[in-house]
Amino acid sequence: MKVTDIAKAISEDVKQEIIGVRPGEKLHEQMIGIEDSPYTYEYPDHFKILPSIHDWDKDPGQIGKGKLSDPESLTLLL
Repeated sequence: MKVTDIAKAISEDVKQEIIGVRPGEKLHEQMIGIEDSPYTYEYPDHFKILPSIHDWDKDPGQIGKGKLSDPESLTLLL
């Protein structure tokens, strides 16, 4: 659904002005970037993205029991 569809649903007589993409506006959002995928764990109902600067080998209790996601499987989800 587009914003224009919502505007038409509210009122057929609404005036619309196409202004184009504004500076800094994104056309598409990326949920998990390729740089985050090595630190991303997939759970049945959510993802956990760990900071890349933490030494998780010394703190394994903080990780939990998740499945490590690879970039290919994340691409399939999107």
